[in-house]
Amino acid sequence: MELTIGQLAAVLRMAYLMAEADGMVSYEEAFEMKLEEAFMGFGPEESAQLEAVVAELDPLAACTMIATIPDEDVKAYVAAFFGTVIAADGVITESEVAVWATISEICNLPEMSIEEALTIMEGDDDVEGEEVDD
Repeated sequence: MELTIGQLAAVLRMAYLMAEADGMVSYEEAFEMKLEEAFMGFGPEESAQLEAVVAELDPLAACTMIATIPDEDVKAYVAAFFGTVIAADGVITESEVAVWATISEICNLPEMSIEEALTIMEGDDDVEGEEVDD
């Protein structure tokens, strides 16, 4: 799965907004976002640069960038990532779910449950449909 740096910044910006919907971003939610950066190949130095872009990114611009991702599999991955972030601390609030649903609608992402999101992310090695040998 590939995202441009701008798209990844947009995804992280919106993930942060969702995690913050309950009044704070937990350690586990922040860690989930850091894991995604690492999964996308960002080391510590690149991560600091990415975080600077994320901090300056307007949420509306971020939603526009996400909505224009052409690959539906990537959009499903993004929606699943969002669900995983809000579930990371084990406390899923109504406000987080409401923000996830709203952002998903604005960004033209598929609807899914937390359970579906976690299942997709557990199999993230198969995102492009390739079988993974253990």
